[in-house]
Amino acid sequence: MPPIPQRVVLQVLRVLQEALNNALKHAQASLIRIDAVWREADQTIAIRVADDGVGLAEPLRRGRGLNNMQRRAREVGANLTIDHPTGGTELRFLLKYGAWRETYPDLAR
Repeated sequence: MPPIPQRVVLQVLRVLQEALNNALKHAQASLIRIDAVWREADQTIAIRVADDGVGLAEPLRRGRGLNNMQRRAREVGANLTIDHPTGGTELRFLLKYGAWRETYPDLAR
């Protein structure tokens, strides 16, 4: 995987921290799984955080945490989706390499 600028890594880390915090604080999960894959074919980083907790409330109330995750994903040019299938929550974060250049044009990589 090619190097990623530190500012971008920090935003990705903050999204993951919030996802883990939500799973630990709200989901009553007994299992949290994190998968991260570099897909060479389309130059995309795919990260998935899934838990087996109680899922999200219906209707979904977007608090500061979910809104901040969406904002951070947009800032680096990533796509963030949050699903709540029966028995858990799944967050998917897809970042095309270089997508952050629109927000951070000064970054060389």
